[in-house]
Amino acid sequence: MKRVYTSALKRGPVSPALLAEVLAAARSIDSDYEASTLLVEVARTYDVQGEIRAPFFALVDTVSSSYEKSQVLQALLKRGTLPVDTLNDVLRTTESVSGSYEASQVLQLAARTQTISGPVRDTYMKVADRLSGYEQNQALAALARSERR
Repeated sequence: MKRVYTSALKRGPVSPALLAEVLAAARSIDSDYEASTLLVEVARTYDVQGEIRAPFFALVDTVSSSYEKSQVLQALLKRGTLPVDTLNDVLRTTESVSGSYEASQVLQLAARTQTISGPVRDTYMKVADRLSGYEQNQALAALARSERR
């Protein structure tokens, strides 16, 4: 199933409306790996905002693997500066990453690549507060470094 969606996306740019439909239909993919592979492809190729954002994150929410979910979120963060609503969705979704290491990696990358302030900072801190000692320290140190630049 993922191959059908991926091949459609690789044929060339698709409209936001069509991409939103593809993402909504892809919720039927049972494999975390298959879903995350599709999501990484979308994150690397398209701006996840507007009508694409909700179906993108709805599909991310179906991925239960901490590793796979963190790979999707990191691919999105690597695109460059994200709109505030998309960044907040990345951090909100990071709350559902059960592995402390994976969640910390997403937070650290967010701190290095994004502006973390206001309500986004509050979400960042909420996620960091639930991490274990070492991983929490790494995420908070990354935030402190980002605030000094």
